[in-house]
Amino acid sequence: MTHRHLRGIAIALAVTAALAAPAAAQDLRSPDAADAGGKPAVANIDLRSPDAVDPYAGVPARVIERATVASIREVDPGFDWGDASVGAGALLTVVLLVTGGAVLLKRHGPTLG
Repeated sequence: MTHRHLRGIAIALAVTAALAAPAAAQDLRSPDAADAGGKPAVANIDLRSPDAVDPYAGVPARVIERATVASIREVDPGFDWGDASVGAGALLTVVLLVTGGAVLLKRHGPTLG
């Protein structure tokens, strides 16, 4: 390695160490883990972004009563004749197509004998 490479590596290590020093001062463990360790707790620093911080943190909450909801039950009308007629029409179409195909094969099909 040349002197230039060693110098660049040394500068990179120095910058990394300088940036890591402030991060090491803050205890990022949960409160339970920090208490169990017996070390004094570090000042509580809010690490959330400004958008994530609750603006109403100390404001008492208002109690809002729920509105009464009226439920409407639909009465089952029973048998649906409209759906039955659609099904019957579809079945009739299939029966007519099969019958027509059978008649067509009988008249123009090959003779067996």
